[in-house]
Amino acid sequence: MTSFDHAGDAELVAGGCVALLRNGEWRGALIRGPSGAGKSTLAVRLIALGGKLVSDDQTTLRRQGDAVLATAPAAIAGLLELRGTGLLRLPYEQSASISHVVDLSPNGQPAPERCPAPRNTHLLDMRFPLLCMRESSATASALAVLMTEGRLEDPDAAVEEMVTSGGPGRSA
Repeated sequence: MTSFDHAGDAELVAGGCVALLRNGEWRGALIRGPSGAGKSTLAVRLIALGGKLVSDDQTTLRRQGDAVLATAPAAIAGLLELRGTGLLRLPYEQSASISHVVDLSPNGQPAPERCPAPRNTHLLDMRFPLLCMRESSATASALAVLMTEGRLEDPDAAVEEMVTSGGPGRSA
């Protein structure tokens, strides 16, 4: 991968970005995947949960200090193409700092692991959490909770604690 240490360097990537508010700051999820995997559907579901469109189909990534900012190319800013519906004009966020990368797999592919070990990917020489998902009715909600509340680093310990305490929120 090319180094992007200069403020003016940018990379155009295939995929969209939706921002969710976390601690007063719009944080972006870069959504990637093959055509028909559900990238725009996931984006619409995240927007329905309070997210804001940053870009659809193509996203410009630019390094700014210790962040990677996502923006839409000017020609498609505020536009989202939804299969079966057409082109939608939506309010949009000018830019968002990427916090997560989502790789969607099309239906028909093997299901993602139930509790995978944390994965990472790199954008412009920076590391980001990578989520491998299949678009479904629960994907947007799960992603929104993950981006705003975080992920359990040790799910096995959390399950063990629930079992020994009699369930979530109960004391033994």
